[in-house]
Amino acid sequence: MSEGSPRFSAVPPRWMPIGDDPEVCPIGEWWDVVRVAEDIGDRAIAILRADGENVGPVVLGDEGTSLRMYFLMPIGTSTAWQVPGTVPLGARSHLVVPPVAAIEPPGLHWLVLPTGPRLLTHPVALRRAIGRARRERGVVAGTEES
Repeated sequence: MSEGSPRFSAVPPRWMPIGDDPEVCPIGEWWDVVRVAEDIGDRAIAILRADGENVGPVVLGDEGTSLRMYFLMPIGTSTAWQVPGTVPLGARSHLVVPPVAAIEPPGLHWLVLPTGPRLLTHPVALRRAIGRARRERGVVAGTEES
């Protein structure tokens, strides 16, 4: 888990897996998801924190040879999300959510644990942070790295 990430609250959200196994959760029921490549997501989190913005839950998972971050966002975010290099996921999609104890690699784990059932990253703040992270990395605007 990244330094500065809050520990999990005493009462987990209803969607948090109970026990030691991950659980498949429907996206669009409690939150939407924005998927981004790890390097851009790491920098976006640093930018959000430096700007004093809240960072909601973030899952880090590996898909083949690359790592992906999944930002849990307010419901409805995916319908209006158009940010190059990201993939919005909404209703009719699912996310494998790691158990609360999964806070370190290898494999699927929490990069940022949920601190409450409704504390999610603000879409405008994340959009701005991802744009800045991409510019800093020199990523070409139309490319898809996630």
